[in-house]
Amino acid sequence: MRYASPLMVYVEGGQFSMGCTNDQQGSCESDESPAHFVRLSDFYIGETEVTQGLWQAVMGTSIYQQRDKANSSWGMFGVGTNYPMYYVNQSEAKNFCNELSRKTGLSFNLPTEAQWEYAAKGAGTEY
Repeated sequence: MRYASPLMVYVEGGQFSMGCTNDQQGSCESDESPAHFVRLSDFYIGETEVTQGLWQAVMGTSIYQQRDKANSSWGMFGVGTNYPMYYVNQSEAKNFCNELSRKTGLSFNLPTEAQWEYAAKGAGTEY
């Protein structure tokens, strides 16, 4: 089956404050405090979430099959090739990265928590 690799975005490394800020106190989990500085090297991250179309092309399972593995009574929150994939646990996500790497000859992995937070905050923006 043919599929397109995910579009990756280059993120220039830098330093940022990771965790719960003073402004967020009261709305943070206990493991998010205290905020601390983290330095990251350059990295790439997916431009969007993994789509249902890419997941099915790489892993061979549909959103319905993933839902049924988790709990067949759970609802659906959007179905289509361009919708984000859901009902995936961390082990399955790691397997997806390994399989995508095998099929493309490139190296894919899950972002670390720090990489994800840095990219979500706008990478390089002072906080």
